[in-house]
Amino acid sequence: MKKTPAYCLVLLSFCVVLGSCSNPAGGSGADPASSVFAPLYVAEAAAGTGDGSSWANAMDDVQEAIDAAAKPGSGKTHVLIQAGTFYPEGYPNEELDSLIVTTDDQYKHFSLRNGVTVIGGFLGDEEDDNPLGGTTTLSGGPVTNGIPGTSNVFHVFYHPTGTNLDNTAVLNNVTITGGNSTGNTLYYGGGMYNAGSSPAIINCTFSGNSSSGGSGMYNDGCSPVIENCTFLGNSSTTGMGGGLRNSNDSNPIITNCTFSGNTASYGGGMYNSYNSNPTITNCTFSGNKTGPGGGMCNVESSPIIENCTFVGNSAGGGQGGGINNTSYSNSIITNCTFSGNSAVSGGGMHNSGNSNPTITNCTFSGNSAVSGGGMYNSTSSPKVFGSIFAGNHKSNGSSVSEIEGSSIDPASKDNLIRGSNYSGTLIALFDATEGSGNTEHGVPGDTAGPTGTKTIKIKEIDAARITLPVNWSYTGDSGVVAVPMPNGDQRGYTRSKTGNIGYMGAADPRVP
Repeated sequence: MKKTPAYCLVLLSFCVVLGSCSNPAGGSGADPASSVFAPLYVAEAAAGTGDGSSWANAMDDVQEAIDAAAKPGSGKTHVLIQAGTFYPEGYPNEELDSLIVTTDDQYKHFSLRNGVTVIGGFLGDEEDDNPLGGTTTLSGGPVTNGIPGTSNVFHVFYHPTGTNLDNTAVLNNVTITGGNSTGNTLYYGGGMYNAGSSPAIINCTFSGNSSSGGSGMYNDGCSPVIENCTFLGNSSTTGMGGGLRNSNDSNPIITNCTFSGNTASYGGGMYNSYNSNPTITNCTFSGNKTGPGGGMCNVESSPIIENCTFVGNSAGGGQGGGINNTSYSNSIITNCTFSGNSAVSGGGMHNSGNSNPTITNCTFSGNSAVSGGGMYNSTSSPKVFGSIFAGNHKSNGSSVSEIEGSSIDPASKDNLIRGSNYSGTLIALFDATEGSGNTEHGVPGDTAGPTGTKTIKIKEIDAARITLPVNWSYTGDSGVVAVPMPNGDQRGYTRSKTGNIGYMGAADPRVP
């Protein structure tokens, strides 16, 4: 379920993309009161007059088109890019960063501008802003077996302090690849670097980028809108955040995204640090690898995570195969599934350093670790409501291993936790197979969730019944805190209220 801010920001960005409203920022020079859709056209080879006035007269330089549209008085709102591969040709933000060396091709980059919507994937004969096929790739150089070349540009998109982008700067339907800032003085964000800039990034793929952190995208003190994007196979072998890193009060809104096959020293899929609290909805984290935090690592940060799936992530040498919360990271995690993740400690989740997340209507099943197959807590007491821990095990498969370390908070309520090894106050045996003929815990059920990833659907058994609460609650530092029971389960179905009986876990077996 999306939060209200997500609706506002995403609708605003789509408004710009679809040309259904005036230019909110007026930054392109177009009249914000009258502009609807006024494009410049870009193709791999300039044609006709090369002024970008039509496909027949397309420009061949993406950045030249963006800057031309952003120029005051241009009357242009969009840049439409034909399918093909394009490389940065200049240094559009050289005046904002003294570190940029204009005699070095590796400092070349693209840059978005306020009031300009950039869309890729066109065949070259469309008459509107709806691309009909093909892939537009914005590349920093060659990528071999997922590894960008050492001579590639440092950043495919570079937005240093002073660029001051807002979400009227829109990038839609392109692939960003080949950025490599590893070892460079600029360090982070091989695919995209945002410092104090919050563009809207929609329907984009970040793949084959490398850096010392945030290889797909790095956000520093900003809150971009990121929707329907894929972060695939980005690597930060010496840093944090293979797919995405948020740092220094960065609070992006991330919706319907996939983080898959990314690698890093910390936070293979995503790394959040220094009071960065993104809102993450309907996302999938799969096959990401790292030391601590295979899917996600949170340090002094408390993201809101809802309707997400963490499956097959690995923290081979560390903690938290699915999520690692450390150093006062109090994430709010609702309607999520953790399955098939592995780590040394905390296969599904690891909480340490006074990190006390609130976990509601989640399922932990089929995760493995040396200690705490489902969850491991060290000097932390998460609050857990209406959730299932079943079928998690030791790495060698020798025994049940649901929750180990320190206990979950005694305010926790209405959970199903299977296994005699758990020493907390909430023990509820869960001894049944999943629905649709599955015979072991951790096997996804038959109904796909909003991200397309299968979710676990438990069998309808008496042991899973609870009196349906209006909300749970606990006493915090400022008084009683309500924890609402979501109406919708992870698959998006409204929970049944028949007989005032509720079901614990991410999926209600009585619906649809």
